[in-house]
Amino acid sequence: MSSLHVSLTILQLQVLDSLLGGRSVTQTGDELGLTQSAISHTLRLLRRHFADELLVRRGRGTSWSHRRATWTVAGDRKVPDS
Repeated sequence: MSSLHVSLTILQLQVLDSLLGGRSVTQTGDELGLTQSAISHTLRLLRRHFADELLVRRGRGTSWSHRRATWTVAGDRKVPDS
């Protein structure tokens, strides 16, 4: 059995949870009491950690990367698109 080494902070998990919940970077910052810049920085770290873009700019908005769209949570339930 292989071992998975995960090293994420509580803040990074909170940001990821908020973004996966469909909130924008600005909404996530407001929710967590952080600046948009701080959330963007954390998103950059999460992208590096997961080796994935997670959020992709589409015109004026964003959508999830192809890889993120395949993630599941709570067993076999697929994460809903935002």
